[in-house]
Amino acid sequence: MDVCVVVNPPLTQPQAQAFGDVHDRMRELFIVQGLESWEPALIAQTEQDLAALRNWTASYRSSAWLAGMAHWAARCLIFWRDGKMLAKSAALRHEIDRGSAFADAFQLALMVRTEGRGAAEQYRTQLLRHLERSAGAWADQIERAVHER
Repeated sequence: MDVCVVVNPPLTQPQAQAFGDVHDRMRELFIVQGLESWEPALIAQTEQDLAALRNWTASYRSSAWLAGMAHWAARCLIFWRDGKMLAKSAALRHEIDRGSAFADAFQLALMVRTEGRGAAEQYRTQLLRHLERSAGAWADQIERAVHER
């Protein structure tokens, strides 16, 4: 599961805190307390996201989107496989440290996160290559983890 909020103009501190509070509340309800009432909706959303991942086309995607798919994949793998919700960078590091077959793609995405969104364009060719090689396998592993839960 990934929660993404796109805002314009920049957030104020109280707005940022409000978004963070929603994330913390969701973690408390669904991860810590094990509430399952949203699980069918989460599964349905994940299946839609997986279909989009399997059918992506490079011509319509920004470099930041390409890097973002690696964050999303790492977070989804961990959420559905391990039942843990981690932040983007933490999820990437977790998968790198555990020796994931996708460690190279996750390392590149982590580097883009560290250098900042503006740096993504200089890595576009590498990001495309990783996504072309990994997208189907990410989708297969996430789908398998969803259905094993």
